[in-house]
Amino acid sequence: MPPRDEQGFEGRRQQIIHGALQVFASKGFDSATNKDIAAASGIGSPGLSYHYFKDKYDLLQQVVEQRMPLLQLLRRLKAAAIATSNYINTQSQTF
Repeated sequence: MPPRDEQGFEGRRQQIIHGALQVFASKGFDSATNKDIAAASGIGSPGLSYHYFKDKYDLLQQVVEQRMPLLQLLRRLKAAAIATSNYINTQSQTF
């Protein structure tokens, strides 16, 4: 188990990543400000994100890298659902 300070650091980092994802999704990367991200993350200071990330581009990279497996899974689930629906439709036409 990591020391408490490391858990706190990683927890705050994840909090900022989650807030940034919300802001990037709603406002777009270019329009997102550190103030917006801080508010969505529930952190007091917009400058605090620089303690965890080099800059906004670094934060975006972390958002994408951490959410990519979920996005890939959702794409596969969507493809499977479409394939299943197509199969059901073709099978029902044979009756």
